[in-house]
Amino acid sequence: MSLQAAEAQLYDAMVREDFAALDALIDARATYVHSDGVEESKTAYLQAFRDGRYEYDYVGAWDPAVHAGADLAVVTARAMMLVSERGKVKNRVPLLSTLVWIRGDGGWRLLRRHATRLAEGDRPWSDAGGLGKAWAESGSKTNATDPAGLQTAGQTIA
Repeated sequence: MSLQAAEAQLYDAMVREDFAALDALIDARATYVHSDGVEESKTAYLQAFRDGRYEYDYVGAWDPAVHAGADLAVVTARAMMLVSERGKVKNRVPLLSTLVWIRGDGGWRLLRRHATRLAEGDRPWSDAGGLGKAWAESGSKTNATDPAGLQTAGQTIA
């Protein structure tokens, strides 16, 4: 599986709450650093997810900067999430995210995720294009055409 496919599967599994897929895609040594500075191990993240601390309606990333070797890759990209605790109104979270991936016998697995919120001027809905308009108006999963080339987990935003 390609690195791009692994990232798409990760985001898709987050939205679908596919814990088996997440377990397969996230390395046992992984750490997940949220934009508020909270750091969780793989076990802690998946347990909090199962317990309803996280519910994703949308996860997507674009404009990746990829630095890859044979078995290690670092991907930094702008990302957007619609996320909240289970059953609550979703928050739009614009991020600058760095994912560190390692490749082994089972393919690419996430080793580290670190995100920070984008500054106001860098937020995707501040642009004049269709992406910003759709994102600003969305309140749930968005399924539309993708003229901006936004790569997402089986979903697109126009």
